[in-house]
This record gives sequence, C-alpha cells and structure tokens, in this order.
Amino acid sequence: MGYATGMDVAAVRSKGIVITYTPGTLSVSTAEFTLGHLLNLRRTITAQNNLIKHGMSTPIEKGYELANKRLGIIGLGGVGATVASMATQGLNMEVVYFSRSQKPTIEAELGIQFLDLDNLLKTSDIVMILVPDTNQTRGMIGRREIGLMKEGSLLINTARPFVVDPWALKEALTSGKLGGASMDNYYVNPYPTPDQDPYGLLSLPDRQFIVTAWTGSFTHEARDAMGDMVCTSILNILAGHKDQNVVGD
Repeated sequence: MGYATGMDVAAVRSKGIVITYTPGTLSVSTAEFTLGHLLNLRRTITAQNNLIKHGMSTPIEKGYELANKRLGIIGLGGVGATVASMATQGLNMEVVYFSRSQKPTIEAELGIQFLDLDNLLKTSDIVMILVPDTNQTRGMIGRREIGLMKEGSLLINTARPFVVDPWALKEALTSGKLGGASMDNYYVNPYPTPDQDPYGLLSLPDRQFIVTAWTGSFTHEARDAMGDMVCTSILNILAGHKDQNVVGD
C-alpha cells in the first residue's frame, strides 16, 4: 500500500491491484503554494533575502502588483479552479484559462473566460501550468508557445517539469523574453548542483528562476486528509464494500 500522485494506472491494474484516489485533498495546499511561487517571483522575495544574507545592499528592481493583471491558467482541474478562485476573489486578478473542456459553471461563478491556448499565451501577464503529466502534455510549452507570450511575462509551472521544454525556457529567460519562471520540482533528480545542471537553469539568478523540491501539497492538512481517505478506501475494499474512490469502477 502506498499513496502518491502520478502512476501508470494500466500497469498497476494489470497486476490485479485496486487503485483508489483522493479527490480534493491536495487542491488548497497546492493552489496556495502555486500562488506563493507567483508572489515570490513577482516581488523578488527570495532574491532580496539572499542579497541581504550575503551582505549586499544594492537595491533590486521594482516589483509588480498582481491586482488587475491577467493570469492565464493552463489546466482547470481541482487545483486550477482553486487558484482561479483565490486569484479573482482574493487578489483582484483577471483570470482566463485553457483546459481540455470548458467549465461553464466555474466560469459563471468566478467570472473567468475560456481561451484557446495560443490566445491565452498571447494575452496573459502570467501563465500558470497546472496540467497532469501525460503523453499529450509533455513538451506542450516549447519555443513556439513561449514565443507567443508577452515580452517580460512570467511562467509558473507547479505541474511536472517536462510540460515545459527546458532548453526553450533557458533561452527565453536569458534573452529577457520571459521576465521570470518558477517551478516545483526539476528536470533532473536527484537535483544537481548548478555547475552540473545540464540545462543551465540553476545557475540563473533568483530574480529570474526559482525552483522548489516538489512540495506543493506537502502540508499537514493535505497529507492528513489524503491518508484518512486512503485508509477509508482500504477498509471498505477489505470489507467487501463499494468504495466511491476506486479508479475505473
């Protein structure tokens, strides 16, 4: 028994193993963390911290407010919808989204707008990626897509790293096409030192690139709720009862 996110469902089920999932348990923690990435990058929080701790007093460039900026969300699942709610209701941002299917109920509730991917990229001040790791999503943001983005816009990826092409990302950051990027988890594991990073992103300054260790859902509340739901499913299945969270039933 184990619990985590992301697996080869077909391979696991082929061995006769029952798979359950834990819907909704990670949405708030991951959404808060994703917006934390955005605030950190937009206001250069980590960069200023490191300047002060290294004894430097050189002022860093001005940040930008989030209010009235356009946030483009790619992937409006549980996390994406929660981010959209927090951004519109708490930060006064304009939110547009791209997803495999339109979500008219959420659109009406939050006042957000569906756009095709190209138009989202062209018109957003910040692009936020919240899609699962699939054959369709890997590499979906490459040179062409980044080239469509606004000059100086930000890219936040708290989904899987390879949704964004690393070479295209490095090129866009060093050229100034992107004003900054932030991601949760990295392309290489275990994480390399900056001088051994094959993509060169870890050598970029903190005001340009921030990375964390895949900890978006790593809160007491989320992991406790996840564990409770897993245990309930196990007890239901062992007792021969129907469990609403079995995948594929």
